Amino acid sequence: RVPSAPASDRPSARQAASFRDPRRLNGPSQSGPVQTNSMAAGAIIDRSRTAQAPPPAPPALGASSQATGALPVTESAPQPAPPADARANGSNDSLLAPLPGWNNLRTAIQSAGQELQHSLSEAKIGLPFRRTTRPDEPSAATAPSTESRPMTQGELLQRLIALAEADIANAKPGESVEELLGFIQKHVELRMLYFIAGQQERALEAIPVVEPADQEFWQQMFWAIANYFDREGIPNPGDRATQTVAQLKTAVQRLQEAARLELRNVNFCHKIVSYGNYERFQRDEFTPGQPVLLYAEVENFKSELTSDGQWRTVLKSTIEFYKAGPNGDLVDRIEFPPTEDLCRNHRRDYFHSYELTIPQKISLGPHVLKLIVEDQLSQKVATYTVNFTVK
Repeated sequence: RVPSAPASDRPSARQAASFRDPRRLNGPSQSGPVQTNSMAAGAIIDRSRTAQAPPPAPPALGASSQATGALPVTESAPQPAPPADARANGSNDSLLAPLPGWNNLRTAIQSAGQELQHSLSEAKIGLPFRRTTRPDEPSAATAPSTESRPMTQGELLQRLIALAEADIANAKPGESVEELLGFIQKHVELRMLYFIAGQQERALEAIPVVEPADQEFWQQMFWAIANYFDREGIPNPGDRATQTVAQLKTAVQRLQEAARLELRNVNFCHKIVSYGNYERFQRDEFTPGQPVLLYAEVENFKSELTSDGQWRTVLKSTIEFYKAGPNGDLVDRIEFPPTEDLCRNHRRDYFHSYELTIPQKISLGPHVLKLIVEDQLSQKVATYTVNFTVK
């Protein structure tokens, strides 16, 4: 019998067959042919070791193969030994080399591993990179652990929070609008992480060094999200919706202070009842000196709270008449005194109604009415134009 090389110096017959048999790489395994190839591969490995093994001892005198029950050994041509580095490292490259495209595949795998390590290091989240052990290395159960365990979702979230806190520790609003917006965005993203981590009190903290309107806007937004999901504190879905709507309305009111002043639904009317309840003329055709009404809705105005608990709004309006055409000559101008409105609640449905007369000295033909409204508290200005005809 020819003694075989130690198991640690060579791959097993099953391993060799799995690499050399193309059907294991390109399709489902088949038990019959695989067993035949496994035996053949094992024979090749054994013969390769025969050239290096010492010759067997001669049989004792008077002994024969029939007496001992051993089968006669058939001599075979010696096979070339694998490279020394392959034997030392337990590598299967000598078996895989005959496969088409093996070198390209191995290079692609190595490049993908290096790119993954680089991506993880760039992310700076400390995720462990697992290394594949060689067949001749001790198992994980016996070898000392050299790699960290994977991070749990909670640990990863806490690490992201720590990175975000470190990022904004020395951040400043800056002087430009872009810098201020970036500063607010970092604080909002951090508070979102607080919310995901269940730290609602920290999520509701005011953003420092910004306008009070911006601070309250984001506080009300996060408060609305908290109420929407608070099934323990507010079990009834209707109550949760009511609380959420209240916070969202307050957030919108604070954001409206920064939005531009806007005029909507400006129309000539012959009757105005209330907000959104008015009757228009069938045609915007008028005669000189004809009295008309003008309806206009105002949005994104500023209201301030007075000492007696009322909301005060002050708007100043101007109406101008222009002749239609490229020149657009001014025909007449009507200035209205500032209108002060006091209300126990913050105004939402706000409109103006104007009583005016078509100018006596206006010419026949197409004209343009221009409404100009100025918010006296925020100094914002809005304009709106309406076409009409004098006949």
